[in-house]
Amino acid sequence: MEDAEDDALLLVRELTRAGFEPVFERVATAPAMRAALDRQEWDIVIGDYSMPHFGVPAALAVLRERGLDLPFVIVSGTIGEEKAVAAMKAGAADYVPKGQLARLGPVIAREVREATSRRERRRAEAALRTLVEQAPVGIFRSTPAGRVLVANLALARILGYDAPEELLALDLARDVYADPAARPGLLERDSARQRAYEAFEVAWKRKDGRLVTVQLSVRAVRTSAGAVEYYESFVRDVTEQRRLERQLVQAQKMEAGDGWPAGWRTTSTTCSRSS
Repeated sequence: MEDAEDDALLLVRELTRAGFEPVFERVATAPAMRAALDRQEWDIVIGDYSMPHFGVPAALAVLRERGLDLPFVIVSGTIGEEKAVAAMKAGAADYVPKGQLARLGPVIAREVREATSRRERRRAEAALRTLVEQAPVGIFRSTPAGRVLVANLALARILGYDAPEELLALDLARDVYADPAARPGLLERDSARQRAYEAFEVAWKRKDGRLVTVQLSVRAVRTSAGAVEYYESFVRDVTEQRRLERQLVQAQKMEAGDGWPAGWRTTSTTCSRSS
């Protein structure tokens, strides 16, 4: 970002001397900067503080409006310390006086490295969010008071809601637990034990009032002082599994004759009462 071509070429030579192979475009107005950002991705912006029709504050505004985490290094011979500090508070990464261009290479290397690290971290966080959002089990974080802080779609479906955002308005004890008194006891047990994610089962109620049996795995996350800050929970709906298990037990009892009234006996084809 430079209105003087000779000054721009001086910066390019300095970057080359520092070991870079710079691909660059010189811009001197906000429209030119927007056009350059549209044409390709860039690693860094190097800008003079003040030009006749464009300057660092306006350039930083362009980056903000685009939502770009693009390092911006000021290279100027006229900026004072007060303006440099204000520019860095507004989003500039660093300031290099034009009389100290030997500093430019190390500054650029550091800023590109840190920006790359931030991008990789955001990609990893986005991948983790996708994993949680698409997980086949319910996942949520809640406060000790019973407010849901964040939840995934699977939990919303278990409880009969259309979207996870609807769960944020719920009171867990009142709106989710079939027995509101059950939650305080479970939390007391979770808070006291050291083992994380020990599974237990409890009855919940859906939005339509139907009861479901869920298997909860809960971990208490604590502050540095030891107080519970929030709970992380994984939820499996085991309602159908438990129903099938009960049916199997009943069928086994029937096969053993335990399911018939006293005094009745069975054969392969008939049932009759003994005299």
